[in-house]
Amino acid sequence: MKISFLINNIYGIGGTNRAVINLAEALAVRHDVEIVSVFRRATTTKFEIAPRITVRALVDLRPGSADRGAAGSDEPSEVVPAAPAPASTSSSRPTPATAHCALLAGTDGRLHVRRQLSPDAGSPLGPWR
Repeated sequence: MKISFLINNIYGIGGTNRAVINLAEALAVRHDVEIVSVFRRATTTKFEIAPRITVRALVDLRPGSADRGAAGSDEPSEVVPAAPAPASTSSSRPTPATAHCALLAGTDGRLHVRRQLSPDAGSPLGPWR
């Protein structure tokens, strides 16, 4: 079975990264596992990852990378529409839950695990409990 983990930044440090890597390594014993990092800001990960696990990034933000200054990189996304700004902020960026739903809309996966740090009552997934 092919198993893919989608994480914001596997190149950073923290409990979520450690947990994803531990679970990926355990599952890689019997399955084809990959970790997909939305962003890449470093050359190597802070935690060691077994070579049998494929790691790839969607957006490479390291100095000198093609993604860093690519045409259109500062324009609004066509995949994730701008969300209305909450009353308490002037930001028009999509909420994490809205972005997560948009990213997974075209997948055929049956199980998606999502971690959210704070309530997001306006999200399509409802408030965090």
